[in-house]
Amino acid sequence: MKIFWTTILIGILGTATFVFIMDPGYRWHDAPVPFFRDLKEDEIRIFPTNFDERSIKVSHINFIEKPDVLLLGSSRMAPVSSIFFKKDLKIFNAGLSSASFEDYIAIWQDMKQLGKNPKKVIIFMDPWLFNSTANNKATGWHFIGKYVENFYSDHGYKGQEDSKGGFKGSGTKLSLKERTLKISRSAMKTPERLSRGFDLAFQIVSWPMVKQAVKIFIKNGISRDRMINLIINRTDFGPEDRGVAKDGATLYPLSERRAKTPSELRALVMDTFLNPNAFDEWHFDQEAKVKFDLLLNDISQSGTEVLMIAPPLHPLMTELLSHKINYVGLLNEVNETIRSQASKTPAVVFCDAENFEKVGCQESEMKDATHLLEGCISKVLRYCTQNTSWSKLL
Repeated sequence: MKIFWTTILIGILGTATFVFIMDPGYRWHDAPVPFFRDLKEDEIRIFPTNFDERSIKVSHINFIEKPDVLLLGSSRMAPVSSIFFKKDLKIFNAGLSSASFEDYIAIWQDMKQLGKNPKKVIIFMDPWLFNSTANNKATGWHFIGKYVENFYSDHGYKGQEDSKGGFKGSGTKLSLKERTLKISRSAMKTPERLSRGFDLAFQIVSWPMVKQAVKIFIKNGISRDRMINLIINRTDFGPEDRGVAKDGATLYPLSERRAKTPSELRALVMDTFLNPNAFDEWHFDQEAKVKFDLLLNDISQSGTEVLMIAPPLHPLMTELLSHKINYVGLLNEVNETIRSQASKTPAVVFCDAENFEKVGCQESEMKDATHLLEGCISKVLRYCTQNTSWSKLL
């Protein structure tokens, strides 16, 4: 019996060591290297769960052809691929997780500097883009901050600078009240972090992780640069894989793309509502409005047409927000701001697609409280382009 358990333990430790060395999710080693070439139509570049997607996205832009249509947005835009558009169009999705206006500005500035201004831009407008609390937490754009600073310099815009001379972000000094609140929240999350630690311990010897580790080993052997050439044929893209296609669209694991039951969705909505993140402590951000105006005018003056879309939230999320005192009129205030600027800017239109039922989406076509599955994405695009020149794209 002792030999049996010793063998089991050695097997588990050996498997864990192998997965640790290969590190499919880059939980312990360096992030993927930048793009070194463009992808082919039938290729997908595999990505881990955690990495600096902004630097990687900018490196991808270096190799793409000038697109006909550029897609800007957060993770809500990320899965929108060229399959939703006519085959002869060159589409590039520059969607970034937890994107702020600085991210939009950085991508647009990069495209301009490379002479790759697209003919058209479609932007998914998240309401939290105008939430100052959410924007003060958005520091991911600092990885591509040089493009933001170039844009601001071109427009003579000073922005909100911190004491270190950089633009306001992670270096902003917090007040005593804010620091106390941050410490309190951190303490409350300790049980959750312990739970995630146990989950990670089990994941390291789980079959999906082992399978990914084996795939990387077969492709590149044991190497610190094992991800540099982890480009696979689309037909080899597995159900647990996560990656990006030639058009910049993110391809998610099957578990994230499947339709959920109504009870599963409602649980996800309640979790988002009770732990609001982007909707947290809502205060309308006047500074964000200034950045929005600058970006929109710059795109318009470059001769590029813009379609801004306010995508739907899950109807339960919309209902819950409408009954919360701080959020009464929130979505209307944001949409009126966007609509007003669109009406004053040439070649810019705004489509309010937040009404879930009016767009024609079904509950089963929602991924969670804010993200859409393919069925709803298709309906939103058709709803917002019908009876307009934009319909020629679909």
